Amino acid sequence: MTLKLYEWMMQGSMPVYTSLSKIGGGIIEGIYLSHLLDQGDKLEDGWLRTSYEDIYDALRFTKSEYRSARQKLLSRNLITEKRIGIPCRIYTQLNREQCNLHLAGEHKHTNTVADFVRINAALLNSLSRAGWKRAKSMGIHADYVSYADVFLRDKGVCGLCGASALHSIGQRGDDTQFDHVIPLSTGGLHTLDNIQVSHAVCNLRKGAH
Repeated sequence: MTLKLYEWMMQGSMPVYTSLSKIGGGIIEGIYLSHLLDQGDKLEDGWLRTSYEDIYDALRFTKSEYRSARQKLLSRNLITEKRIGIPCRIYTQLNREQCNLHLAGEHKHTNTVADFVRINAALLNSLSRAGWKRAKSMGIHADYVSYADVFLRDKGVCGLCGASALHSIGQRGDDTQFDHVIPLSTGGLHTLDNIQVSHAVCNLRKGAH
């Protein structure tokens, strides 16, 4: 979390609901959801203008924090977005029904594999490049592998436990990650047939095995 954001929180500018942080997957996501809840109640239709400039003015998010929070909340169906006008403005609405289901522990993944890839396209591209560069820096044979292609090939299923990995890309619990079947540290290659979808927790348990 950035220092500016921490200072903003300490000022008590807006109530931040810890329960929303839990269902959103992190503090940043919880702040964003709290902002949408707080401001959306003041609008007749609940649609709040949420371009980066608008969010920076309100919450002091960095661009990477804003982008990551949007992608995670979209993939969890906790928010809905629409684009209006030229130049384009992003408007966001809190998906209250899904939030209530998440809070009650009764939510179900409604995204398809194609939806997940579309929503997370930019992040998947970034991870693909990062994975390729990391393998190259280790002196390992590395093809450029599209993680979107891996996700589509695996149909969004974790290769380690066999359960759906349509939650969100991240570092916790059932967040989606990508795993080398044979780890790079034990002689594996960075190739399409050696990369699979996994949950963060499954990847952690596997370690370098």
